[in-house]
Amino acid sequence: MRFVSLNAKGEGTPKDAAGRLRVVRSPILEDIDEVLRQLRESSARFDLVCDDDLLESIIYEQNALMARYRYLIKLAKQDGLTVPRERLPDCVTL
Repeated sequence: MRFVSLNAKGEGTPKDAAGRLRVVRSPILEDIDEVLRQLRESSARFDLVCDDDLLESIIYEQNALMARYRYLIKLAKQDGLTVPRERLPDCVTL
């Protein structure tokens, strides 16, 4: 996934030598990408596991990842960044 944050006028956005806007990745958005990747993997494992103890551990892992995701979203909002909802996987419910 790629997330780009521009203000309404595109101000303060770096440009290349030809004057085209350059995509700048925020560390926060990269962390969000990583958490979403981990959530997808955790969700896939959940569908494959039959043992009750393993299911419980995956549920705890998903809850921890969702807490981290909510924290990162708060940080992103404070920095004026946005994450399009259509990019979120099905395993993420807000």
